[in-house]
Amino acid sequence: MADTDFARAISAVNARAEELLPDLEAELTTAYATAADQAAGSLTADATWHKPDADEVYDQAELRQRIEDALHFAKGELDSSIAQRLGAPPGDYDVPGIASAVAGRHREAVQQALLDGWNEGKSVDQMTEILHGIGQSSPALIARTSMNGMSNATSLSGAHYAEVEVKEWLTAEDDRVRDTHAEIDGEQQPVTGIFTNGCRFPGDPNGPPEEVWNCRCTLVYPEAPLASRSAPEEEGVSMAAEDVLAQVAAPVDDHFALAGFDVDRLLDMEVNIGQGGQSMFGVGGRYNPSRNEITLAAGRGAEETQNTYIHEMGHAVDHNFGGLTQGDTWTEFLEAYRETEAADSLRAQGNADYWFSNEEIFARSFNQYVTERLADEGSGALLKQLQADGLLTGTSMTSQHYAPLFDLMERILLDHDVILNPSNTHRRQVLRS
Repeated sequence: MADTDFARAISAVNARAEELLPDLEAELTTAYATAADQAAGSLTADATWHKPDADEVYDQAELRQRIEDALHFAKGELDSSIAQRLGAPPGDYDVPGIASAVAGRHREAVQQALLDGWNEGKSVDQMTEILHGIGQSSPALIARTSMNGMSNATSLSGAHYAEVEVKEWLTAEDDRVRDTHAEIDGEQQPVTGIFTNGCRFPGDPNGPPEEVWNCRCTLVYPEAPLASRSAPEEEGVSMAAEDVLAQVAAPVDDHFALAGFDVDRLLDMEVNIGQGGQSMFGVGGRYNPSRNEITLAAGRGAEETQNTYIHEMGHAVDHNFGGLTQGDTWTEFLEAYRETEAADSLRAQGNADYWFSNEEIFARSFNQYVTERLADEGSGALLKQLQADGLLTGTSMTSQHYAPLFDLMERILLDHDVILNPSNTHRRQVLRS
């Protein structure tokens, strides 16, 4: 599993927030218009109407509930997005608190307008116009502020779940950014920390109001560096950094050489490798393209970790060589892949955006190519046993079912000089028969 999964999940949350924003603003506009209609409709036609109270002219509880319902729906959509993609819990955003606060401010504005109108002797028609003008800009302000806050809260929940350690405040970097936010642009804090302006995240409803309303800033998550191949960490428990190098990277590099790969070019990618925690999204490894790093989960056997390393190296090859998942051959490969029983099985699992992304299809197919190629060379006993034990993440097809895909994958790897020579074609014909 690549680190791009976390990035995709956050991107999906942000995209969903953008989709929901117009609907949220429309719902809030309707709620405020209804409150204005109630207030205006309750006034008597008598020009000498009595000194009013806001509670007499409209139901603040109804406005608060309508705001809360609209925000809850939008937040639920964002929470569902992060749960489906990462399994993360809902974001920590106080919807009832926001709804109560904005409804309370609206009541105060209505009360002040009614008092002013009574003191100035305004007519019912004049007051109706005034009441409809109160809070006219509120729906857009509330929608923008709350949606930004909810999306940041949701992404922060995903970061917690993904064991990301650091969050960073990023402004819109234009002349509309308030001074206090410009001052903390790029500030980093632990994921559980509070930024120096008092907010956990941009749009945090628990932060100072002057730091929250109309905020357009966002959170980003720079990854902490991992152990490097050239500088392993000190010895530790199961599969520490140097164990990963000795028991995983070096043997698999030998496998790559036997499978016809240009190992020098693979090493030239300078992929860093390190040990992560035991949870790691419940998978054995991930690849971070922004840092060109593979993290392998602790507490797993050397054979299983070797296989995970091959899969994540598929992600690294895809990222570093470039162009492998483009062009006519890749299009032909995708068409063939989507017709396989393995693809049908993945569709049944859901999360199709992940399983059928170019990156994941390439890594899984790369993994199986290495296994089949080693079998071609008579050196695949270990990996074939892993396949039989159901441990290989990328070898979900039999050799015979994979044979047409093998040829297409080999053509892609040859065209991009990832492998030095083709496989034993005679053996491939035997496998097909």
